[in-house]
Amino acid sequence: MGAGLALGAIGAASLKSFAGAGDQIQKMAIRTGFSTESLSELRVAAELSGTSLDGFENAARRMFRTISDAERDMMTAVDALGALGLTSAELINLHPEEAFHKIAFALADLETHAMKSAKAS
Repeated sequence: MGAGLALGAIGAASLKSFAGAGDQIQKMAIRTGFSTESLSELRVAAELSGTSLDGFENAARRMFRTISDAERDMMTAVDALGALGLTSAELINLHPEEAFHKIAFALADLETHAMKSAKAS
């Protein structure tokens, strides 16, 4: 009986944790425009790489700001996208997930780790 209560408590705690994660993902989907499915996948990838979903959301915000700044011809943003071979014109009307993937693949195509670090900052 004691083991059954312990398992029940563990199960209840797990459900609460899953529900909390689902709620966090749903709210973030509303804020970022990413689908809940993509955010669920990105959450796992973020945790495996040593960051968090909140870290990803901050990166997404920087991405949106850079695209918007480049659209307004702010040269630092134009240059940052240009270094990746991208322009605000090709990113501004994309779904957030598509813009993220386009930027991520452009970063991945850079030749060296040093270049990746320099372009990402």
